[in-house]
Parts: sequence; structure tokens; C-alpha cells
Amino acid sequence: MALTEGITPEQMIRRRSLRIVMRVPLFVCPADSPATAEWEPVETLVISLHGGMIRSRRPYPIGTKLDIRMRNRQRSTSGRVVWTSAGGKGVPYEVGFEILEPPGFWDIKFPLDRRPDGKLILPAAFGLGSDFNPAPRDHPKMVRDIMNTDLTTLSDDATLLDATLIFARGIVRHIPILRDQQLVGIVTERDLKHYSPSILSGMPADAYNRLMETTPLVKIMTRDPLTIEPDRSVSEAAELLYARRIGCLPVVEGDSLKGIITVTDMLKLLLQLLSEKGLAPPEPTL
Repeated sequence: MALTEGITPEQMIRRRSLRIVMRVPLFVCPADSPATAEWEPVETLVISLHGGMIRSRRPYPIGTKLDIRMRNRQRSTSGRVVWTSAGGKGVPYEVGFEILEPPGFWDIKFPLDRRPDGKLILPAAFGLGSDFNPAPRDHPKMVRDIMNTDLTTLSDDATLLDATLIFARGIVRHIPILRDQQLVGIVTERDLKHYSPSILSGMPADAYNRLMETTPLVKIMTRDPLTIEPDRSVSEAAELLYARRIGCLPVVEGDSLKGIITVTDMLKLLLQLLSEKGLAPPEPTL
């Protein structure tokens, strides 16, 4: 049976709600348990406006109704198990549940839900209609829409000097390293400054030049860097850049390097969005 068979459009919308990784200490207990039943202490791994995911010692069957209350606050609700699977080491089950009562149990302001076509689902009180979509039609949504395709690359036999000459132009700060046209690493301007000797170190000029001309970039590059595909969303790219604290993501399709997306590209997009909202000059003077 298909996973979506028998699921109403409203339930599909609820399951598409934005999920947030957050640990919330809870007590849970099957709703049909006797009053003397023991409540199981658990923590959420992920929460959404309409539910959450926990790890449990108990194999709650799908459809089980749960009484749920917070351990450190006087808040309670009822829920229903919608999926369950084997968990990690020492904790045999992962359990996903939906909240059966009106939203508000988590006491967190979530973004509005979206329909499968991406349009926001707005409360009727907004008076904007169910088809309202504030995003501009030409708003870039995919990585391919904002990635740089005019790439400056080096082969894996290039040296520190080769990278120094490129960075000296002040055009790029990240250089993908290729072997047989396939991405094997990346070198940043920060990497080069960190590993290259300072000209003020007292090293003789001939020794300095020899080191720069003979040291291969493979010794300082980041091997097998994190990449992203061109058809992934811009928001996914932003999440990766932020979560990993990195400055760029090479864009790879199959074995081919298609482009690169950087924090600077994200800031440019942010300025565009702020300008559209009237929160920034229409033409940034950068």
C-alpha cells in the first residue's frame, strides 16, 4: 500500500510542516492506559507545528493515541503515532506523532504551512485568500539560479605559487582542485595564508620562492569537500553553509563540477530580498 493512501490533503499539509531540530523533555503514555500506568520520560529530536519525533523504549504501534505532557512546564496535549522505526544504539524505537489538538503546544512561532504547490496556507483572518503567495515569480529558488559558473580551477599538481597568483587578482577566494576534470578538493585564500610562510619571517628569498614553486596544493587543500547539486533549493544551500561554517559549496552534478555557490552569493540574494521588501536601497552600491 502506498504511504500516502488514505491520507487526507489536510494530513499531507500537516506532514509537510517545517520541522525544527529541538530537544524538548516530555512524558508520554498511551491514552488508554490505566491511571496507575507509568509515564515514559522521553526527549524530542524534531518538532513541527503539528507533531514531533521521539526515541522510546516502547514499540508504540501506528495509530496509538498518546497523552503527552512537558516535563518542566504545565503543558499537555494528546497525539497519535503516525510512524515508528528502529532507533539507534541502546534506544530501539523512533516514533513520529501528530498532535490532535489545535496548534500551540510547543509555544513556538512556526512559519506558516505551505500547500504541495508551495503556496502559503494563511488563516482566513488574514483576508488574503488561499492562493496568496508573497514570493516574486522570478525569485531564485534553486542553487543553479544563483551559482557561479565562470569557474577558476586548478589541477591537483598545481603549487602554492599557482594559487597565490590567482588570489592576488582579488576576484575569487575559493579554488576548486580537479583531477581528470573531477573535483578532489578545494583551497581557500585563508588556507593559503595559513600554510604559506610569511615574507617577514626572515626566510631567504630563494628558499621562499622554491617552497612556493614546489609545494603542491594537495598538501593544504580540503579533500572531498562538501558539495551540493544544482537542483537543490537555495535554502538547503544556506543551511549547509551556516551549519558547517564554511564559505562555499561546489555545485556537482554526477561527476561534473557545474559551479560554485558562496556566502557572498547568499548575501547578494539577501540584499535583493531586502530591496524587494523596501528594507534596503533598490541598487546596492557595492
